[in-house]
Amino acid sequence: ASIGIHGFLQSEQHRIQPDTILISTPREMLASSYVYKRSDIYLFRNKGELAFGLSYPDAKHRYLEVADAVSILKDRGSRSAVILVNSLPDETIRQQLPEPSYQRQWLNIWFAFYEPLTRHEPSEQKEQLDEN
Repeated sequence: ASIGIHGFLQSEQHRIQPDTILISTPREMLASSYVYKRSDIYLFRNKGELAFGLSYPDAKHRYLEVADAVSILKDRGSRSAVILVNSLPDETIRQQLPEPSYQRQWLNIWFAFYEPLTRHEPSEQKEQLDEN
């Protein structure tokens, strides 16, 4: 069994679907991209060592301020979302974000899981009646 942050993230892996929106602060981003095998993670709050890469036009949308993260969470539709933040329980960042469906603190790392807002509907063509 893995220990440290990798073990912590692996213990929550059952919550991560291929389309789960992942939002993370820089240090946690490296570990989560490794454990969850994802390269589409949004960077949150602090650019850290990734500031240079985020300056490229094709990467700018990957950096989120608090308002951007709130907007993504409110518009997540049928996708779940996870925010992984270097944060202590009393930090104001938690009051700035919507209440998660599930949360867990490990050392100074906060794992916040948001259930989908809507269910996946089977994409069936609905027959339309012509009333002419």
